[in-house]
Amino acid sequence: NYIEVSIGPHNGVRTKFGKKRVIEIPTSLMRRMHMYSVSERRTKKQSKNNVNLKHIPLLLNQSGRPLTSDGVQRNFHRIKEKIRQTGSHFEHRTHDLRSTYATYKLSTLLKYLEPSDAMALLMGWLGHKDEKTTWKYLRFLEKDRVYQEAISMLDAILDEALTC
Repeated sequence: NYIEVSIGPHNGVRTKFGKKRVIEIPTSLMRRMHMYSVSERRTKKQSKNNVNLKHIPLLLNQSGRPLTSDGVQRNFHRIKEKIRQTGSHFEHRTHDLRSTYATYKLSTLLKYLEPSDAMALLMGWLGHKDEKTTWKYLRFLEKDRVYQEAISMLDAILDEALTC
């Protein structure tokens, strides 16, 4: 279901601390990225800019230049405003997507691996230098598990009290 892709300065991807690392991309997303890479829309954007780049980026702005992190932030802000206009409360930041990914990924890994192995994999994928940074995801999952157990226990007590 996933394709491992090496990213870093060697292929034009700016990573934290300039580290080379391997990330997982769902095959469905990889397929969509490939379709976009050969699409007429992207080809038109690329033809607008004759800048000779060592690494041709996938995402281009309207003038055919590489999409910058500022451009991503502006687009995210526009989406955020549209969501707010529907009356929904939405205060997330783009970096929150990374934390959400890490939390769900760790939860899945813990079903199949020992915690130390799961943490080592996640630390590598996220590019963390210090394992303390990665431990916060495990602490969050543990806190959430305890919270869910407490809710279940209260439900059982309430259910028993109502049936008496």
